[in-house]
Amino acid sequence: MRITTQGEYGIRCMVCIAKRPADTPVSIQTITDEEALPKNYAEQLLLRLRRGGLIRSVRGAKGGYMLSRNSKLITLKEMLIALEGSVFEIACDRRESKGNIPCAHDHCCSLNPIWHAIRRQLSVFLDGISQFQLVEAESESEKAF
Repeated sequence: MRITTQGEYGIRCMVCIAKRPADTPVSIQTITDEEALPKNYAEQLLLRLRRGGLIRSVRGAKGGYMLSRNSKLITLKEMLIALEGSVFEIACDRRESKGNIPCAHDHCCSLNPIWHAIRRQLSVFLDGISQFQLVEAESESEKAF
């Protein structure tokens, strides 16, 4: 598993939005200022999150971005899938989906079942972490300083 900067910063954008009251849109300017991101990059991340159904945009002078549902119902797994495309990509599966020739070890591979077991466990773990928990954890770490 590899979390890119796209995944990390996208999750930070989600935390930034989730820290506000549910009915208050957060402007792109607020997000870019708080997360020290270029506007174009933040727009790309927010577009992925919106397409993933995790946020919605509000137009107008007081517009911005809001969570699409309660932060307790949004999981870290959903965020990573929206931002990264998957939580744990297995090379064998990637080759098959692209129509490439299957791995030469496909019939006797001892690693493939292990990769699938890891993906299942990781999926369960990430599904158990909510957006709300991330906001709470950030709040607690801010109090420590």
